[in-house]
Amino acid sequence: MQDPRDDDFLAPKLHKKKVVYRPQPSGHLKGEPELLRREFPQSSGMVQKPPKRSLKGEPRTPPSDRGTPDSLPESGPTDEYRALRRKYLMLEEENFALDKELSMEDEEMKALEDEKLALLDQLVVLEGLVEPSQLQSQPRP
Repeated sequence: MQDPRDDDFLAPKLHKKKVVYRPQPSGHLKGEPELLRREFPQSSGMVQKPPKRSLKGEPRTPPSDRGTPDSLPESGPTDEYRALRRKYLMLEEENFALDKELSMEDEEMKALEDEKLALLDQLVVLEGLVEPSQLQSQPRP
């Protein structure tokens, strides 16, 4: 009589399904990945991996070697871009200076408004229309 465990060793191993996700082609409307199933033999120890993409074909320059777009010599179709970028940066600096000046003017306006209210309070008291104790109890807006 045979041992039932011997059958396990003689029978070929079953294939196991592995789930692989792949995005649909750009022609499809849905952005969800498409579910594909592949069968891989469980007995093989080596699984083939796709080759890694190498970016060695693209030139790599460190950021310090590039310089700013304003420092590069103007030539070709990028002249307009550089001119617009320079104009944009100048407008940004002008905007910053105007914002700073506006905030200083706002502070001065608030100080003058406070001074005006204090002078009005003094005038009302001097004319005798209101007692000084009544002025201090009224909150200012």
